Amino acid sequence: MEPPGRQPTQHIQCVDLVRTLAILTVMAIHLGKSGNAFHVGVPWADHLWRQLDSNGSYGVSVFFVVSGFLITRVLANQPGGAFQPMLRNFYIRRAARLWPLLALLVVGGAAMMWTTSGEPSPAMKFCFWEPKALFDWNFWLSIPTFTFNWLRVKRESISGSYGLIWDIQWSLAVEEQFYLCYPLLLRWAATERRLYKALAAIILSGVLFRCGVWWFDGSFLLSFTASPACFDQIALGCLLYFISARARPFLEEERAISLLLCLLGLLMMGTIYVYMDLWVPAMRVMGPTLLGIGVFLFLLGGIHLKGLQSRWWRPLTFPGELSYGCYLLHGVTLYFLWPYLPGLHKFKAFGLYVMVTVAVSYLTFTLIEMPAARAIRKRFELR
Repeated sequence: MEPPGRQPTQHIQCVDLVRTLAILTVMAIHLGKSGNAFHVGVPWADHLWRQLDSNGSYGVSVFFVVSGFLITRVLANQPGGAFQPMLRNFYIRRAARLWPLLALLVVGGAAMMWTTSGEPSPAMKFCFWEPKALFDWNFWLSIPTFTFNWLRVKRESISGSYGLIWDIQWSLAVEEQFYLCYPLLLRWAATERRLYKALAAIILSGVLFRCGVWWFDGSFLLSFTASPACFDQIALGCLLYFISARARPFLEEERAISLLLCLLGLLMMGTIYVYMDLWVPAMRVMGPTLLGIGVFLFLLGGIHLKGLQSRWWRPLTFPGELSYGCYLLHGVTLYFLWPYLPGLHKFKAFGLYVMVTVAVSYLTFTLIEMPAARAIRKRFELR
């Protein structure tokens, strides 16, 4: 089977809508777990909030699917195409995208910890420094080597948390472990048919791995943050790129089918999010994969619907466009907002939290991330 030709590289607004959903659910669960004394509102609003933040960790699964799709799109639009990726180009561009903001976060977080004297405040404990955690050289090396998810699994019985800005590093570790090998997998596969088989095996292995953990161990971190438990969701995103490229002429012609796929995916995502509790080990076996399939279906239909490219959706895509910064920095903004949150209604506190995080992410994106990335690409003379 011949690979599809290069796809248009224009912005896909539907993808950013999904990323907005993902970052909002992640921020909701972390705000809910912060322990702040929020104002209790009317029963229906409190019920809605519980639904929003109860399974917020599913937002990371959504990110994984979107990430797999976007990375494959980037590789496919290189001169060599998807199956002849330019390895040097890919790895340097990936480092240029990740490292400027990540380095700033690590240096800033370490400085916050080392300049804190006496007993850490509740905000400091939650966001930066859990005193029970072991901040040794293994920890500090796990961040730049993108192995933090395995360190957390190994030390789950010692400390369930390091602090929010560190705990979220597990998902970056999972992604970079996958992307270290993914271009090599594409070169090995050489054809779509062979790649489909490899991606299907990765998806199946994710379910089997989580099933084995549920049966023999029951560890939450092992079954949710270990790399084999997550690769299936990234693989679904990779598969989405090729399927959507193949189906593009048909789905652009048959708008009703695209709409049906979009609605079916949305229904599946909502059902999994509400009814498959991640904290129940048996539900954790299939929950991430089924949610990933829901995202797959929604995007497969949605990226071919002109209605989702309308300017009216634009305000809702802004957090999604800045999702990397929002993800890394939402722990920092929560720390500085901490004194102003008690007494607010949960939704008002959440709205303030989101607005400040998006604003800070926009500033770092404009002033730090993009200038640094351009400088790195120029230094290595990338095309």
